[in-house]
Amino acid sequence: MKFEIVSTPISKLKTDLLVVLLDKELEFGSMEDAQLKALLDSLRQDFEAKTVKREYFTRWSQEGIKHLVVFHSLLDSTYNIWEKVKIFSARALGYGKDLNLTNVSFLLNGEAGSTYLGKVVEGVILGRYSFEKYRKEKNKYWDRVRLALVVDNSSREISERKLSRYSLVSEMVNECREIVNEPGSVVYPEVLAELAQQIAKKYHLKATILDDKDLQKQGYMGLVSVGKGSIHPPRLISLEYNAAKKSKVKLALVGKGITFDTGGISIKPSEKMLEMKGDKAGGVAVLYTLKAIAQLRPNINVVGIIPSAENFPDANAQRPGDIFVAKNGKSVQVDNTDAEGRLVLIDAFALAGELAVTHAVDIATLTGSVVRALGQAY
Repeated sequence: MKFEIVSTPISKLKTDLLVVLLDKELEFGSMEDAQLKALLDSLRQDFEAKTVKREYFTRWSQEGIKHLVVFHSLLDSTYNIWEKVKIFSARALGYGKDLNLTNVSFLLNGEAGSTYLGKVVEGVILGRYSFEKYRKEKNKYWDRVRLALVVDNSSREISERKLSRYSLVSEMVNECREIVNEPGSVVYPEVLAELAQQIAKKYHLKATILDDKDLQKQGYMGLVSVGKGSIHPPRLISLEYNAAKKSKVKLALVGKGITFDTGGISIKPSEKMLEMKGDKAGGVAVLYTLKAIAQLRPNINVVGIIPSAENFPDANAQRPGDIFVAKNGKSVQVDNTDAEGRLVLIDAFALAGELAVTHAVDIATLTGSVVRALGQAY
């Protein structure tokens, strides 16, 4: 996929698909072509009258703009405008992929165009992702597609900066997804630790890896207890980024890295257990956030902490009712071994305290109850 910032007049634009975003208040794109403007004005009225209930797609001409797809922010009331732009951009590329339209343009030359350009880039890059590593036949459309972001000439410089930043972050998200989607037989605690060391070496971060012997010796018993049932021993991973200038802020990003969660002795139902390879998502998100931070170079210090283990039942596994003394000196009784997330996070936050962080953010797949609390949308 190749992005390009252009300021081509609509009358001279040559594209297989033009994507237009409409809103009652915001002007994403400006249209000087009289015939197209008339169509968009008519569609705007139809969207606002709710007589059109989905995006509008049509073949437009044999030359110049060959196809047109139009979205209006009224189509989806669930999300805010930033999320809508991202979702609509991804959906527009779906038309391109299904119809093999390899030259796609987004009309962003209006007053709000450059403001939301980053969300268009994010939507396109995130929307193209699928886990295809083990598929024999891979989708080659994304290798051929060219995306033109049509902006006003006065906003080219800021548009280029946003394209660069949002592309970087979005690609890191997709790299993160690729690791999260790997099965537990491929990604386990030692693999995450090795990946962290590779990122640290390439992007000049400080990596510290505590193996199972280090954890036992230093008293990180939450990780030790959770990981006892697996042939793959636990790891406590930290990556540190230091800002170029002295900063009073030291942000800790703490990510749960359970590479596969059977529930342990308190074993989960077999239905959908395969999805428990995703229990490492918080830790992998932290890993790739640090990779992005190392390239964006913010003016604060950041440390990523990933407590990683496999939660398995075997003869050595912790049992319901077991008691251990955590790194912070608190004694902990394990009532349910499937509550392993909070056990490994005890150690992660203990390490964050030792590193004297000023702020901390936890990223974890802790419980399905979040769906009941926040609903499916988020």
